[in-house]
Amino acid sequence: MTYASDSSESDSDWIEVESSVLPDTTADLDSSVTSHTLEITLQSSVNKRKQSMIDRCIKLYERAQKIRKHNTHLMLLLGRLELVSRLCSDQLLQSAVLSLLPLHLTTHSHTNLQNVLLWFQQEYQASQLDEEVRNSIEKYQLTDLHSLVALLRSLGYRTRIVNNMIATPVREERGNKQQSRNKKRGGSREQLSTSCDKSPYFQSNAKQSRSQQFKRPRSVRMNHTASDEEFETPKKIRKKLVATDREACISHSDKYIDEWLEISVEEDWVPVHCKLCKLTNAYSCVELATPNSFQYVVASEREGKVRDVSARYCLDWGGKYAKMKPDNDSWLRILSLWCDSRDEEDRLEDKQLMSIQLSLPSPSTLSQYKCNPIYILERHILKFQAIYPADVLPVGIFRGDRVYHRDNVMELHTRENWLKEGRVISKGSTAYKLARGRTKPGSDPKQERKIELFGKWQTEIYIAPPVVDGKVPKNEFGNVELFQESMLPSGAAHVDIPGAAIVARKLGIDYALAMVGWEFHGIACHPVFRGVVVATENEGVLLEAWREGKEEKREKEKVVREKKVFERWRRVIRSALIKQRVDKKYKFTDNQMD
Repeated sequence: MTYASDSSESDSDWIEVESSVLPDTTADLDSSVTSHTLEITLQSSVNKRKQSMIDRCIKLYERAQKIRKHNTHLMLLLGRLELVSRLCSDQLLQSAVLSLLPLHLTTHSHTNLQNVLLWFQQEYQASQLDEEVRNSIEKYQLTDLHSLVALLRSLGYRTRIVNNMIATPVREERGNKQQSRNKKRGGSREQLSTSCDKSPYFQSNAKQSRSQQFKRPRSVRMNHTASDEEFETPKKIRKKLVATDREACISHSDKYIDEWLEISVEEDWVPVHCKLCKLTNAYSCVELATPNSFQYVVASEREGKVRDVSARYCLDWGGKYAKMKPDNDSWLRILSLWCDSRDEEDRLEDKQLMSIQLSLPSPSTLSQYKCNPIYILERHILKFQAIYPADVLPVGIFRGDRVYHRDNVMELHTRENWLKEGRVISKGSTAYKLARGRTKPGSDPKQERKIELFGKWQTEIYIAPPVVDGKVPKNEFGNVELFQESMLPSGAAHVDIPGAAIVARKLGIDYALAMVGWEFHGIACHPVFRGVVVATENEGVLLEAWREGKEEKREKEKVVREKKVFERWRRVIRSALIKQRVDKKYKFTDNQMD
């Protein structure tokens, strides 16, 4: 028996109870819970086909976003190049750099050019410039290379700034895979050469044993000091560098140099070595730049003028590097913003760049033929392409396949697609090529469907029937096909305003909807209509009626808007009056409300 007592309370408040020990049921509860488990299997109601379409749309959207980011980066790099080129033409910077040059080197000649470059390499120091010029250089992050450009331009030499632009990549996964492969194989050539330069073997102050000197690792053979035979490719395309140039390049930092300059010498652009400051060939600059990155090599000579000179520095300009560009059409549109005008000098340089590619040996692999800008294999001719003229002789044979010039490859289209270009097939022309078409829904899939393809030389400009007595000529669907401006019928006008068909119908004017193209959605192609086509004499009446209708609509909207405003103000004033009347009747004050 147990008793409890408290001094503050009486004993009558307490009751005697027998002590008892409660059984421990937690262990039994845990064992019962853990021994019985309930599994619920939920069946996924997502359609696999629908999910695959969603994944495909997501991938396309992500790729489009990457391409936009890539193109935006290219535009920023081009803007930066234009800014730097403009700063190099600034008179303040040119006069400051020219003031450091000795007087006997200021004459303009080819012999003196070598001396100027040598003086700049040995004697030029940016610390000798004025404080204002140095502040400007630091503000815009200019380098000694830009000072050299300003000096040469001040002396009258035509000088370009060449930049190997490296934009944000679009195919990141492929690069990660390549890096993982290089790690498994022991690293790429560039990584091996960099690691070798950092190793104690190439340090002159490092002490090595006699066994280490004779027992060289395998990776050491692939460094900058290796012999030319070890670097030479099987095709022998890359030119050998001078031994002195190679030895001088060893001491420079491991950072790649993606910017150099060109000088016009005897109507030809000659590169200048970034480190040695002397005239050299294009491949010496390529050796110092970031490898496998020659997608966009551009040059700027004056403000607002940029040239694509990738063909001069890239040996495989039309092969591997052409595949690396995510969207070549977008690049051409971006480049046209800076080099819109095409003069005779640009055309001559284009011919020189093409002659450089023609002087190179023909491709030796199928992948090089795939994107080569000059040659094409017969097997690589696409479905809507053909060789014209048909009796042209091939320029060679590769593995039993005939090789043609790409100038002889012409695009082919069907009758409908040529009509979209504003052209029709000439009378008496037969199909230049028969291709296999897609099987129509509901037809026998085993039965092949042939489509007729025609070349541009088999077409002529489409001339639409003229307007007669105010009646617009229509097709079998009651529309006017207006894919090009030249397809507008004679005596007709295209009125591209919203609601023009409704106004023409009210006025009783003969009109036809203008079909300007096609769009694909909902697993089918649908026509795109924009505006109407009416007779020329009815255009003014239609536009005047449309303006009057638009003015009437604006007045009606104004009346409705004013009515809503008055109604809201009426409610506000009425509520204020009701509140005032209630406060006056019951004599409410602010203290009473609180």
